Amino acid sequence: MKKRIVVVGMGAVTSYGDLKKTWAEIIAGKSGIGPITLFDPSKFDDLYAKNACEIKNWENTFDLVLHDWATFTNEKYSELAKMIRRYTNRSTQFAIASAIQSVLNSGMTWLKFSENEKEIFRQYAGVVVGTGGAGHFNSESSNNLPEILKVYKSFRERSDHLAPYQVARDMINSPTAIISMMLGFHGSSVTCSSACSSGNAAIIECCRRILLGENEIMIGVGTDACITPYIIEGFCQMRALSKKGVSCPFSHDRDGFVMGEGAAALLISSLEFARKLDLPILAEIAGYSETCDAYHISLPGNQQGVCMQKAIENAGLAPDDIDYINAHGTGTPEGDKHELGEIVKVFHTSCDYLLVSSTKSMTGHLIGGAGALESAFCILSILDGTVPPTINFTNPDPDAGNFDYVPNIARRQEVNCAMNNSFGFGGQNAVIIFQKI
Repeated sequence: MKKRIVVVGMGAVTSYGDLKKTWAEIIAGKSGIGPITLFDPSKFDDLYAKNACEIKNWENTFDLVLHDWATFTNEKYSELAKMIRRYTNRSTQFAIASAIQSVLNSGMTWLKFSENEKEIFRQYAGVVVGTGGAGHFNSESSNNLPEILKVYKSFRERSDHLAPYQVARDMINSPTAIISMMLGFHGSSVTCSSACSSGNAAIIECCRRILLGENEIMIGVGTDACITPYIIEGFCQMRALSKKGVSCPFSHDRDGFVMGEGAAALLISSLEFARKLDLPILAEIAGYSETCDAYHISLPGNQQGVCMQKAIENAGLAPDDIDYINAHGTGTPEGDKHELGEIVKVFHTSCDYLLVSSTKSMTGHLIGGAGALESAFCILSILDGTVPPTINFTNPDPDAGNFDYVPNIARRQEVNCAMNNSFGFGGQNAVIIFQKI
């Protein structure tokens, strides 16, 4: 009999604030979208996307996170802040904040251990972070496209130098390493990158390592900070972002997604270990699956439905057991149509009662952070008996299928099983099923 895997803590940082504030705004159907302020989009003639879901006043917010953590761990704040800021960029800071939140929300009962017991615990505690690009995409230098050319020019002429810690700051494994350092976790420390499914991939990797016995407790994080000219222009050139600056998943007039940023973290352990440590058990990770379309670098293939079906089988469930799907639902014309077609292949007659919504209509698309955040939403829907809405749903697409998209207003309804779909460029599919326990 395989181990049962449960979630014992959660955290997030989004354009709304922490996870508690975010969930309150999501249930209220409020959009987190606003004008881009991280850079001046008017300087770039070819950027038609002027809106995004930015995290405002992040410097002050992160200072409070570090201050609270220093107080909790009896560290000197000034030294901690200096070290963390030296080695981190915006994406890594999001990951740190969400991970700390997930640990604090768990009650951290292992702090009652003796020093010897704590050391044994740390050997079996690990971190997995999923990100679409981390430092490579999210470097502060990419907030100014000419800066990239300046760096190249300075290298050729040796007229200037990079910051001493620039490489360490922008390594794709930087979030994983820093979180492990701050928590003193000596177990697995792994970074996943599978585009928009990275957050789900991180959670799945945590489950696998616990099942293998390599770790007893792990933090699965998804993070990205992609509101930079480099990324925004790239997606504009692909015609993937909404020209209207409004996210309208499943609607007939949808025209692309709105970029978001942030992170979410799930603290995960075996059920036996959670009970041993008297940790709060929020939900069970009943099943999961990953597949690859092996078809196209940016267009979806035919394996999304297979991924959903495998996750259902892995959970020992039937399609009729799923009450709610938090869809990938980015709001792109082709992407939404394809995902809904794949759902029909799996659920058939279940579609009449199945609830399907896209919270990206409010949070924007967090890229590597999306799957982890939407996993947290699935768990909260189970705990609260409330299904989040798809907002901006005013013009139904006649070709989108016969689904209940929970249009515009959250729905009070019992949820026993919730599925989270995450599908990324390169055909990277990751599906997780959460179940009430």
